[in-house]
Amino acid sequence: MIRSAVNLPGSAGVVNGYALSHEVKQLGKRLPNTPTPAFDRLGSLNIPVLVIVGAHDTPYILAAADYMTERIPSARKVIVEDAAHLPNMDQPHEFQGIFQDFLENLSS
Repeated sequence: MIRSAVNLPGSAGVVNGYALSHEVKQLGKRLPNTPTPAFDRLGSLNIPVLVIVGAHDTPYILAAADYMTERIPSARKVIVEDAAHLPNMDQPHEFQGIFQDFLENLSS
């Protein structure tokens, strides 16, 4: 049945997405529970952190960027306006400038 569904025009992406979703769920069931989730340890970071997010990313990712920035003492958040989930691909020159500025400020 799945093989015939993949042959329908436009359906391969749906079938592949479902299969990937199922595999990710199964992987999550096999992984051991982490005693302290990473989000709970963000406040203990004592290094400079740059959070770059695209303005058109999903609400979940935008909220995660806010969450990290609020909890990491030395975090700096930059929003790339004309980008979605991959600001480094959507706006490579702007991303490079943001990253280079961050690195240069580390040494000053």
